[in-house]
Amino acid sequence: MRILMLTDDVVIDRRIIQEAQTLIDRGHEVILLAAGQDDLPEFEWIGRVKVERIRQDVISKKSGSLFVYVIARILKACVSVVGPIRKALSEAFRKIIRFVGAKIIFLIKAITLPVRVLVRAFRKNILLPFESVIMDRVQRYDPDVIHAHDLPRLNVAVNASQRLRIPLIYDAHELYPEINTLTPSQKQTLFRLEKKRIRYCDQVITVNPFIAEEMAKRYKIAEPLVVYNAVNRPDGFNPTDAPNRFRETMPIPDDVGILLYQGWMSPTRGL
Repeated sequence: MRILMLTDDVVIDRRIIQEAQTLIDRGHEVILLAAGQDDLPEFEWIGRVKVERIRQDVISKKSGSLFVYVIARILKACVSVVGPIRKALSEAFRKIIRFVGAKIIFLIKAITLPVRVLVRAFRKNILLPFESVIMDRVQRYDPDVIHAHDLPRLNVAVNASQRLRIPLIYDAHELYPEINTLTPSQKQTLFRLEKKRIRYCDQVITVNPFIAEEMAKRYKIAEPLVVYNAVNRPDGFNPTDAPNRFRETMPIPDDVGILLYQGWMSPTRGL
């Protein structure tokens, strides 16, 4: 089978490469669509994994999806400013504003009714401009399975899965809406997105049983399958051994504890 993986990673997560190589070992073809930047090639191999990078600043040439997206953003912006404006007005004008505002809102609703009906009818197929570019590449590769890594690629993955009528695997590397750099509003938006889109997945997998249990409870879905970030056991490895290699190579006293962090070191990761 041809398996197309989607990620917004620039520095590719080790989990993604391990999963891809495991699938290749089983005889499948794996192609990874990742995020790009100026100093990285558009096409490359990482081990035996074929990688195509798509820059985040690419804008879709599909005017239809861009038009719907722009209209939706304008309507959202209009709604978001109504509250602050009303609070800024004096009490003396509140009744007048409410009366006039009701008429304006009624008029806007009447004028935009066709657009709103269209948006409701095709909501699950609406893509952001950048997602439309990804969709074009997905269709070009014509995969047998879509494998979406983390929430930023879930929306386009659901659309691709339905359009091509192929299975969708959603790989949640973490509780994405709980990332500590997100604002409360962003967390709520991402929570609603994941809750809505996760129901279209044929299989959800994650990194440990605690996240699996929490996702099942949050979204009322079957508990996701746990796939650990494990590697093949090295030759000669004995799990019953208790080596003391840190103290053998560094001057750490026996009465001082050791905390080991393994992972990607970068700003704002909450370490």
